Amino acid sequence: MTARSGPASEFKAESTVSRLLADPGKVALVLGTVSVPDSSATIVHRQRAATYFEPSRIPDRLGLPGDIDEPDQSFDLVISANWHEHSAHFRWSLQEIARVLRPGGSAVILLSMNGGGALHRPAKRRSARRILSDMLVRGQFGSTGLPTTRICSIEQVLDEIGLRVEETTEFPAQSGRGDLCIDTPAMAARVSRMGQEGVTMMICRRAPTDWSASPLLTSAEELDAVFRQNYGTEIERLAAFEADHAPLLSPDQSVSGIDAFQRALVISPHPDDELIGAGGTILRLRENDATVHVLQMTNGCGCLSLSGAEEGLRRSIRLEEANRVADGLGVEMTAWQDQDDDIRPDPELAVRLARLIEAEQPDVVIVPFLNDPHPDHIFANTMLHAALRQVPESSVRWVLSYEVWTLCPHNLVVDVSGVAKRKTELLGHYRSALRVVNYARTSEWFGAWHAHRLLGRNGMAEVFLCQPVSSYQSMVGDILHGGH
Repeated sequence: MTARSGPASEFKAESTVSRLLADPGKVALVLGTVSVPDSSATIVHRQRAATYFEPSRIPDRLGLPGDIDEPDQSFDLVISANWHEHSAHFRWSLQEIARVLRPGGSAVILLSMNGGGALHRPAKRRSARRILSDMLVRGQFGSTGLPTTRICSIEQVLDEIGLRVEETTEFPAQSGRGDLCIDTPAMAARVSRMGQEGVTMMICRRAPTDWSASPLLTSAEELDAVFRQNYGTEIERLAAFEADHAPLLSPDQSVSGIDAFQRALVISPHPDDELIGAGGTILRLRENDATVHVLQMTNGCGCLSLSGAEEGLRRSIRLEEANRVADGLGVEMTAWQDQDDDIRPDPELAVRLARLIEAEQPDVVIVPFLNDPHPDHIFANTMLHAALRQVPESSVRWVLSYEVWTLCPHNLVVDVSGVAKRKTELLGHYRSALRVVNYARTSEWFGAWHAHRLLGRNGMAEVFLCQPVSSYQSMVGDILHGGH
């Protein structure tokens, strides 16, 4: 419900905030330039802006911009002003509010507005495609070139992270370019307008989230249309690859399901790749009592969200996250801790991989598809190709190629609907990467699209190109090594 500017709507907003603060049994968190003079609730003030960071007191928190240094589900109410607009990771700071709210709790969020758009100045983000459910719809702010965000798209993001907007009130700006002051009997807030026309106050309630609750995941026609709009480039990329390399894509028709696999080695170029492209399948394999071992090829220190962190944290935090994910999956993990992102082919690394294959004796190796645009994902195939040549008598019978940043040709479809919620929960452990791009939502888009197309119903599916080792080696040798 959106209230028009004016005394009546502003009075209603003031009454709502006063009511939320009147319960002496509630605990409220205040973020930004907000004071609460009249309150029966217990108030916890955190005045730092979302651009500021310090070492976190909370386990599993990075202490980076946008983090709230409070435990999960600690508050009945969160009030924020001037907290988000200058955050390097706008969506993450909103998600942090949802994290610290108890189920049924409320959030009062004040955003600077410009003609229906909230000013948003994000850091540069590494993104291989437009991700509709993660990116906010942007326009232009006057002649300054600063991006703006329409309030309707903010509501979509809030809904995705579990904050249901119940009331929206617009406060008009005063003349000049100074801070806009909102004074009510319940609180006083100063919001830096930077020339915007006003401020929007959004009052939200915390609700549980579930991938199956997204309307775009239950409408086949709408899902397909939006997927093609946002991932059309990937569809074209796959079609071109299949046209150019059809003779090399000889699948193993004898494998109809994952029951054929007893011991799997999953190669993950960066911590989170294994979960994005094959997390549901790993969970299904573990349900079948298959043994799964994950190799993290890099420490993931190149993640953009870690650019302001000290060296030790950058080189350790993502592997710490990966360890928690491995525990959640019930798998063993090997990590090449000394390898940074953007690694290059190295004979010694091929030897290390060959030794791991000999030690684990997998019957299937699961690796990102070699047409993926990320160079580290291509590198993973280069190293696997070299390692398999060093162990010609290995136990490996099949290679499965999985999707991360691009679609891949597939002959094996795995229904992961029953474990999709668990997969999304585990992706939540990769907080350092999620603050840059919502990879959880990306995998849901891919999974839902595959389920509608290939299973003919709502759900989640992961797809793979399943090949015998000899066919995989021929494909990689021809495409990446010119037939060698």
